[in-house]
Amino acid sequence: MHPPQLPGCTHRFVDTPDLRIHVAEIGEGPPVVLLHGWPEDHRAWTDVYPLLAPHYRVIMPDLRGLGWTEAREPYDKIRLARDLLALMDAMELPRVALVGHDWGGYAGFLACLEAPERFSAFVACSIVGPWPAKSLEALLALRNFWYQPVIASPIGARLVAGKHFLRLVLKRASLGRLSPERIEAYVARYAEPGPSSASVGIYRSFLTRELRQVRAGRYAGHRLQMPVRILIGDRDPAITRAMLGDVETRGDDVAVEWVPDVGHCLPEERPELVAQRAMELFRSG
Repeated sequence: MHPPQLPGCTHRFVDTPDLRIHVAEIGEGPPVVLLHGWPEDHRAWTDVYPLLAPHYRVIMPDLRGLGWTEAREPYDKIRLARDLLALMDAMELPRVALVGHDWGGYAGFLACLEAPERFSAFVACSIVGPWPAKSLEALLALRNFWYQPVIASPIGARLVAGKHFLRLVLKRASLGRLSPERIEAYVARYAEPGPSSASVGIYRSFLTRELRQVRAGRYAGHRLQMPVRILIGDRDPAITRAMLGDVETRGDDVAVEWVPDVGHCLPEERPELVAQRAMELFRSG
């Protein structure tokens, strides 16, 4: 199955030492990478990239195992971050601006911490960084992630490959604002063995290994060295204010904006805002 063509974009596969990555690309100018989350793929940026393309070279890869990128273990998030760095090497991009959503945003945090010289600015949507808040309120809010152990379970791949579970997740995440056509487009791709098994790997790795390491302080001493803006919908069914903790202390130029009346799918619910905040940050950086 070939990737669907996004209007105006070119599509290609980029070989890195470890992975074959699908990339959609459009525009000329300073490079900007848009990194999607789960359960979307590069099409999550359908309404964002036309706003950026007149000013930037916009690069939209699919995460490991998702969309049309090769499915290959491991699926830990530092691996997703290093996939991004390897892609930049393969495309001869010494430095980029970055926008990430959901797991793409989390991988973006890790990439910015691992190789700060490679990123001029970072916009993170609908995600918190690898510095978990430890208050009782934050711990209680973890029940919002009810779907994660379900996906990581032995029946996770079958659920993801089915239609009803993903429809429920996408409708709830977007407050019912994603069109039926877009939901069905995502659902169809996750019916394939690669994306469904990768989904299990992404959540199983996080819940069984990564979460424990992060809560033990793996990134406690790490600070962000580029301008960072975090955008979170104030009706996000997963992320709460308690979860955010003291992320604004993790760098000299880190700010959080709570977007009114928006759920978890910021790039699709408020594409104009995401593009505007990104361009404001990139031009000031």
